[in-house]
Amino acid sequence: MSAAIPQGALVAFVLVLIYSFLCLAATLLLVYMLFANGEKTNYVTLIALVTCVSSTASIIQQIYYACQCRNIKITALQQAKESRDTPTIAYGPLSTGFDLAMFEIQFCCYTICSVLILFWAMALARGVYNLRYKWLLGREDVIATASKVFALIVPVVLIGITFTDPVRHSVVANLAITNIVLLGSLVMGSIIVIAVLVRYVYSRHMFSSMQGSNSMSTANSNARPGPPQGAKIKVDKVLLLRFTIAFVILSAFEVTLISFEFSRKVNARRLATQQQPDFSVAGAVNDILQFMPGVTAGLLAFLLFGTTAQFRKTYAKAFRSMRWRRSRRPPSVRPAGGIGIWDSLDSGRLVPAYRCTIRAGDVDTIEMQSSDISGKSRSAVREEERLPARPILSQPSSPPVTQPWRTLGIP
Repeated sequence: MSAAIPQGALVAFVLVLIYSFLCLAATLLLVYMLFANGEKTNYVTLIALVTCVSSTASIIQQIYYACQCRNIKITALQQAKESRDTPTIAYGPLSTGFDLAMFEIQFCCYTICSVLILFWAMALARGVYNLRYKWLLGREDVIATASKVFALIVPVVLIGITFTDPVRHSVVANLAITNIVLLGSLVMGSIIVIAVLVRYVYSRHMFSSMQGSNSMSTANSNARPGPPQGAKIKVDKVLLLRFTIAFVILSAFEVTLISFEFSRKVNARRLATQQQPDFSVAGAVNDILQFMPGVTAGLLAFLLFGTTAQFRKTYAKAFRSMRWRRSRRPPSVRPAGGIGIWDSLDSGRLVPAYRCTIRAGDVDTIEMQSSDISGKSRSAVREEERLPARPILSQPSSPPVTQPWRTLGIP
């Protein structure tokens, strides 16, 4: 019997797989645009790169699930029965081997993104509140690099600790180590984002009030109007809005991940009471649909950070260039009396063509003879109608294919 997914779930698998590839393509486009603009190590670029890794792991897991569906179902039943002795297994995906590795890679990427968002919120708060400590002067780049390295390494180390025997046999320790980064990033990030929004609204209000008072009062000749020092920090409201939306979406996703752990516990307890795995089409479709939230993160990242005004101009320029290249076509040949006549593009009259004759026995000898529309050759042209000689440009037999993405600079 085949181990692949049931035939009834094949349509759902194909649709989800296509959707996953589209989300991955959108994330890759965001990464390329960021690199093309010189933003190689900022928080948005790192989040996009981590999301690419997560989406790739999800696509690989989907293909593996489609090929080994029955074996995965059998393993899930075995893991559910083993969870009676080891309760921490029930909070996981009930899988082993390669399937478990793909799941852990995705979970690790989600955790890394949460830490990156937290440090980004801290950097944004420092700029909004204009925090300048003496011990930080000259060390901003070092601290920023250290925070990014911390966000990339610590989640991987913590997830590795959860596979040790002491943690595996302790439900409290396992849940704490697994979710401490997610919960910490969620709580601290929420506080920082609220503080940033409050400060931004307060600064905007002070700036508007100062502008109104300056317009109604008579300015002194030696006075220098302007906003107060507390409101002199300029914050891009569009960036702040995009960041806030990204944080809210990520927070909702983190809450969903934590709630899934407890729902998996309930499902494992129910599955452990069964005698055989669930090989139904409905069960396979349900498993396939659960891949969609993970890959959607890449599409959301593109919609939030890949649709800025600068990027939209680049997309529009590339699209117009692609249409212009497609609209360019070589002039068509219209035969008349066995001789080709080319239509002039800049005038309404016809330009005489030439008859090309190759002498027999001598391939290298070519005779060119001018001809009019009726096909009769003529050797003399009136002086006032004679056109200046134009150089004949040799054209390649097959013009090179112009790739649409050449406009974006991809080699």
